Amino acid sequence: MQSYIFGNKRDIKEFRIEYLIFLKRLLPREFNSIPESLAITLFNETKKSGKTILETGIGASTIALFLGCYFNKRKLVTFEVNKKRISFIKEFIKINICNYLNIDINKYWLIKNINSTNNKRGISSLKLRPSLFYLDSNHNINHIYEEINQCGNIAKDEFCIIFD
Repeated sequence: MQSYIFGNKRDIKEFRIEYLIFLKRLLPREFNSIPESLAITLFNETKKSGKTILETGIGASTIALFLGCYFNKRKLVTFEVNKKRISFIKEFIKINICNYLNIDINKYWLIKNINSTNNKRGISSLKLRPSLFYLDSNHNINHIYEEINQCGNIAKDEFCIIFD
């Protein structure tokens, strides 16, 4: 995996959206299936959310949400069943964001390598109360309904669900 330089740390903090798009364009296609407009929306929604954000699935959305969590001092919880996808995105974030900005990845991101609808360790098992959910795991109607139900059970009184 290669790392490219966007600019200095001041440039990154000043041009956050441009940095996000720069990083998104470095991703291979299989991890980059959302449009830039959605990545920007996810990034911007982190400003409005509470302290915890929940995501199902992993990819370019994770980059946008992680950056948003870093800049806005939030925590991202990601559910993903594919260990290879987790490994790739985690390494991408470490190399292209954390190493350069001196960030502890674990301060802003918790990864759950399990099905989001698992009754014992899935969404419903979380003690956290997210106010922003991005659902993009299994695109099966029954799975989506189950994720929505579990999100509703743990969410704050006011919450937002975004779908891919």
